Amino acid sequence: MERVFGLTTTTFVTNGGSYIEDQTLLRGERASRPKSPTQDGFYFSGWFEDDGTFQNQWDFDTPPNRNLRLYARWINTNHFVEMVLVSGGAFFLGDDLIGDMHDHVMPVTNVRLSNFYIGKYPVTQEEFYAVMNENPSSFRGNPAPGERQGRRPVDSVTWYDAIEFANRLSILTGLHPAYTMQTAEDSNIWSTDPNTWGSPNGFDGRWNAVRMVAGSDGYRLPTEAQWEFAAKGGTSSDNFRFSGSNNPNEVAWHSGNSVNNGRRITREVGRLQPNGLGIYDMSGNVWEWVWDWYEAYPGSFILGIDEHTGPLTGSERVVRGGSFYNHYDRARSVYRGREWRPHFVRNGIGFRVARPHLPQPHP
Repeated sequence: MERVFGLTTTTFVTNGGSYIEDQTLLRGERASRPKSPTQDGFYFSGWFEDDGTFQNQWDFDTPPNRNLRLYARWINTNHFVEMVLVSGGAFFLGDDLIGDMHDHVMPVTNVRLSNFYIGKYPVTQEEFYAVMNENPSSFRGNPAPGERQGRRPVDSVTWYDAIEFANRLSILTGLHPAYTMQTAEDSNIWSTDPNTWGSPNGFDGRWNAVRMVAGSDGYRLPTEAQWEFAAKGGTSSDNFRFSGSNNPNEVAWHSGNSVNNGRRITREVGRLQPNGLGIYDMSGNVWEWVWDWYEAYPGSFILGIDEHTGPLTGSERVVRGGSFYNHYDRARSVYRGREWRPHFVRNGIGFRVARPHLPQPHP
């Protein structure tokens, strides 16, 4: 439609979603953000100027000053992370289940956990892109034969990227975000909206001060205790050094079996066998960020510690599980990776998400 007497038209192309009426505006007038369209089996993810690539999301505070076509971006619900329920219980954090004493991570600590959900797989490249509209991975091509590129784990993400992903995923799926942070514009205002957080600057004190929102049902990084409990099979009868087996080649991509065309690479998730809870890739493939700052375990062997979450401050966040480029010893369920500041980027680091299993209110 051509401009007539200083008028412009903003057209909403819903790409299979419910109809949204065009808006005719005076030149310089801002378009109103319409009610979000709906489509069965999909989440609406915003209005974009470009169809297909979806790189330029429209800012409704900006007057169009021209005829404009905006395209709806949809995220298939099948692209969201599959979760596994882990029944809570008590266990010994740091106890190598079949190792000698020198294989334990000392001091071994008795921890009690409530029920929680954890990702069946590490977050994949297609999942990360669906939520963040970018794929930072180093391994963005040449997957191993028969493997799907989008189902490789996302890599080269910072700890800060992981918590932003968790909140954005919660918002997209109608959950209450787990993290709140001081906004970039006003340190007196705390927000769960990542759009207000700005970007981290190196080892960023404001981002490091992120807090958990009490009672939130949203996605978050697992604590180190949750991660190890799930890797060991929870309260099941698993009694393995690695997550699901004593043979690393059955459950873990490591430096000895991840080679393709002479190069060690990440592999499609879920290609090896799961552990007793049906969780894949907790040993090997990519290291996984967890919530905790690194410090020695508190070492309570007799009296259990409820919901151990680690120290309140620190300089290094913990990673778990080993990776495609490490010896399989680092894929042991108890092995702790350290010396990783939250802003570090490595092609062997990804993450998986968790959620609390909150009791349902009585009718």
